[in-house]
Amino acid sequence: MKDILVLVLIFSAQAPRVASLLARNVVTAKISLRHSQYPDSHFCGADLIKNLYGDYFMITAAHCVQNNNQSSQYLAFCGVHNVSSRTEPHRIKVEFSNLRIHPFFNHTTLDYDVAIFSISTSVPTNEFISPVCLPYEDMLVGEKAIVVGWGSLRPETPHARVLHQVTVPIMPRETCQSMYAADAVITDRMFCAGLRSGGIDACDGDSGGPLYSYRLNEWNLIGIVSWGYGCADPGYTSVYTDVMVVRDWINRIINYLPDDIIG
Repeated sequence: MKDILVLVLIFSAQAPRVASLLARNVVTAKISLRHSQYPDSHFCGADLIKNLYGDYFMITAAHCVQNNNQSSQYLAFCGVHNVSSRTEPHRIKVEFSNLRIHPFFNHTTLDYDVAIFSISTSVPTNEFISPVCLPYEDMLVGEKAIVVGWGSLRPETPHARVLHQVTVPIMPRETCQSMYAADAVITDRMFCAGLRSGGIDACDGDSGGPLYSYRLNEWNLIGIVSWGYGCADPGYTSVYTDVMVVRDWINRIINYLPDDIIG
């Protein structure tokens, strides 16, 4: 149990994951999160969401920001395709006014692994930048979803410079728990997606980023990359925060409602 967070950052020397380049304007809510003192260094993914009043927020994994909960210590970029480029025409710098980590977040088990930033800068929406929808129904076992990010393409290598995606199926909870039975508990706020045979998975640098499902002609954010063992290794898949399960808390935070119902 005590090694779960470490496992997110350890990868064995297996074959590279199967990932494909993502067209620049296919997914428009993706955000690259940076430390304010290292503005050129991507370290976690995130996503753009919007409340009922048209205000914008950023959602990511709590473990990405657990060591410093001051929103001023972070910045991010929307409209990014190549994280190494400073000159992409649609890149927008985003700054924050507030950071909320789920009150039940457990840094040991990574339960309730979700955090929300209030965005203080203007975010122009266009064909390259727009918010993603929160899910309106539970996912289905076997449903295909895509992980999007700048994660490493091979174990123990730098992050990818350009945005990639992999398609993964949602796994039965029983199968997910059996994979990690000796190491961790898969709580009701978690689920697995991927193949036990390996080869496709999230990797280092994808943490905090999205797992999308395409429903009724729009992208839904169904999962947040949380943790796992290895990187596309046989026998294990990545574990995601279930956005549908924590959706009530998300909606209360972004719509300025009293935080007395926790989901």
